[in-house]
Amino acid sequence: KEFPPAIAVRSELNDHDWRVGRQLQGLIKKSGFSINSAKTRMQYKTSRQQVTGLVVNKKVNVTTEYRRLVRAYVFSLINHNRFTVKNGTRTELSDETASVDGTREQLHGMLSFVHSVDSVYRTNVKQHPQNYPGMQVDAKKPTGTLDLYRRFLFFTRFFSNTVPLIVCEGKTDNVYLSNAVHQSKARFPRLITKDDNDSDVLAFRFLKYARKHKRKKHIYLPNYSTVQILGAGSGGGPNLGNLILNYHAEYAKFRAPKGKFPVIFIVDNDSGGKDVFKKVKNIAKVSGQEPFVRLFGNLYIVPVPLSGAPEKCIEELFSPVDVAKGMDGKAFDFSKDSSDATSIGKAGFAYDFVAKQAKDLDWSGFHPLLENICAALNDYDALYATL
Repeated sequence: KEFPPAIAVRSELNDHDWRVGRQLQGLIKKSGFSINSAKTRMQYKTSRQQVTGLVVNKKVNVTTEYRRLVRAYVFSLINHNRFTVKNGTRTELSDETASVDGTREQLHGMLSFVHSVDSVYRTNVKQHPQNYPGMQVDAKKPTGTLDLYRRFLFFTRFFSNTVPLIVCEGKTDNVYLSNAVHQSKARFPRLITKDDNDSDVLAFRFLKYARKHKRKKHIYLPNYSTVQILGAGSGGGPNLGNLILNYHAEYAKFRAPKGKFPVIFIVDNDSGGKDVFKKVKNIAKVSGQEPFVRLFGNLYIVPVPLSGAPEKCIEELFSPVDVAKGMDGKAFDFSKDSSDATSIGKAGFAYDFVAKQAKDLDWSGFHPLLENICAALNDYDALYATL
C-alpha cells in the first residue's frame, strides 16, 4: 500500500487518494503526452483492477458479471429462441432502462470477445509458465465459456438454422459441390435461389473450414473458426463423426422450437466414411448403400453414391477424362502421399483446376449425389410439416 514518491504521492486529506508523482509526470510530459486526471486512479492489489473493461489483477480476464450475463443470454436463446438486453434508454414511467430483443449477431460478438480473451490467456500461460505460477491449464480440456460458445453455435448453425447446412469432410469438397450445383442448376433447381441482385446463389450454406495460415513468429493468431470451436478440427472422417456426436449431445439441451431446415453431412464411402458410420452406430445404422439416413432430429447423412463400386470418395465422381488432363504437366494425386514436386494434390485440383474450369468439366458423375441431397431436403420438409 506504499508507492515510491517518484511514482505516486498520497493526499494529505485522504489516505486512499493518490496523485501521480512528479518524476512520472515529467517522463509522461517529455514523451509528448499529458495525464487525464479524471481517468487516473490508483488500485490496490486486493481491489478489482480494471483497464478498458478487462480485469488485470493476476491475469487479463473478463469480469464475472459479463460472463454470467452472456450465459443467461445463451440460456434464454436455446430455451425460448430469444433474449432481451438493456438498450440504455430510460422508460417514461420509471428510472429503469428499457429492454429490447437482442440479436444472434450481438451474442455471437460477446461470446467471441470472451473466447478471444480466454484463448490469449491460455496461450500466454503455455508459452510463459514462469509468469503464471500455479495457473497452468489443461489445453485439451475446454473451458466453461468454450462449452457455452459451442452450444450457441450448434443452436444457431445446426438446430435453428435459417437455411439448410451442408457439412463436408474438408474445404475442397465445398469447392466441388458448389460448382457441381451451379453447373447443374437446370436439373436441380431446388439447390439454387436468387439473391437481392437476381443472381443465382446456393440455396444452402456450407460449414466452412478455415484455410491454414502461417503464424508470425512473435504474434499469436488464435483460431476462431466455427469448425475448430465445434470440435471438428480440420475435417476428415473421424472429426466428422466427432462433430455429429457433439451435436447429438447438445441437441437434447435445446427447448426452443426446431428449425425449418436440415443439416446434411456428405460422407465419403471409403475407410474414412466407415469411421463415421462406426462412430454413429449407437444413434442409427448406416451401411453406405442408402441414398440418405436421418440420424436424429434434423441431421442427415448422405453417403457418396457407390454406383456399383466397393468404395468411392467424392473425387471419384469426376470424369476420368477430366482427371486425366492433369495440370502444368503434372498428374493429379488425391492420396495422402502426394508430393507437390511430382503431382497436384487435392487443394491444387480444387482451387486451380475445378474452380477455374468448372464450365468445361463433365458434372454428370455428381448428379446421383445431388439427387440424394434433394431427397434428404424433401424428407425433412415432410417431417417438419408434421411437427
